[in-house]
Formats: sequence, structure tokens, C-alpha cells
Amino acid sequence: MSERQIRRAREREEARERRLGTKTKLAAGAGAALGATVLFAPAAEAATFTVTSTDDDGDPGTLREEIEDANAAAGADEIVFASGVTGTITLTGAAGGTIEIYDDLTITGPGADVLEVSGDYSYRIFYADAGTLAISGLTLREGYVSGDNGGALYALDTDVTLTGTVFEDNFAQNSGGDG
Repeated sequence: MSERQIRRAREREEARERRLGTKTKLAAGAGAALGATVLFAPAAEAATFTVTSTDDDGDPGTLREEIEDANAAAGADEIVFASGVTGTITLTGAAGGTIEIYDDLTITGPGADVLEVSGDYSYRIFYADAGTLAISGLTLREGYVSGDNGGALYALDTDVTLTGTVFEDNFAQNSGGDG
């Protein structure tokens, strides 16, 4: 496993623990013979991450990297696309194939007729194990998964809201690949 893969796995596990509430961050200090003082970390604020490229090489500005950054950030986050990001984002095996979502996320695309995300008939597009996921303004096409459900999107324990999202030419060997 490369250092990057190890880092990503660690970030995903930390995001999952935050979402499930299995870790509580706190700072404790000794109070002069009166016991301990406990301070809880403030609630996380939503962050916005901007996609600036249609590449899928894991570099900053790519959909994959911005979602990974959102996974690592506490709290619900939003992915938006810079003006001029149009055409097709084609997922690649070199970057990891399926994009994984482990934290509450809203993905706001520029329009389903403007930008599409393609699994290139090789990868499921999104795997979500988050509390909530909202996707709007994208076309999800050519997602593929063998021996499982959800060619374009598989949502485990996730409330999903789709608005203005088009599913085209996706395939799942078990079910959920239509469109």
C-alpha cells in the first residue's frame, strides 16, 4: 500500500468515526485540587470545496481530491464547480476508481447538460456511507459494478436527495444499474 493510500484509508476511518460519534475530542486540564476541567471541541462548520478540473488524477481541484478533503473535514460540506468546468470527468483506476463519500455532503453541479461524471464502463461512480448525500446538476453515466448493486451510486445507510441529476447507461450486475 502506498503512503497516499494509507493516508486516505486513515482519513476515511477518522471521518467515519466522527460521523458515528465513536470519538470525542476533548482537552482536560488539572484544576488546583478541585478536579479536572473538560472542554469540548466546538461544532464543526460546513466547508465548501471547489472543483477546478475535469482530470481524475487525485490532484487538488479534482472532484476526487475535493471529496477526499470534504471526507476529512468534520461536518456537512459542499462541493461546487468553478465556472468553466464542463464536459466529462472520467474516473480512472490509477486514481482509485470509485469515489468514496464518508461524511454528509452536497454536490452542486453546473447542470446535467453541462457536466457529466463517467465510470468509463469500469467503475461505480460514487459509494456513499454517510448520513446524507445530495447531488444536483450532474449526469452520472457509464458506471459499472460486477457482483453488487448500484452502477452509478451505492448508498449505504445514507439519505440521498437527487435534483436535476441524470443517470445514463449505468450497469450493476445485481440491480440498480438502470439509467
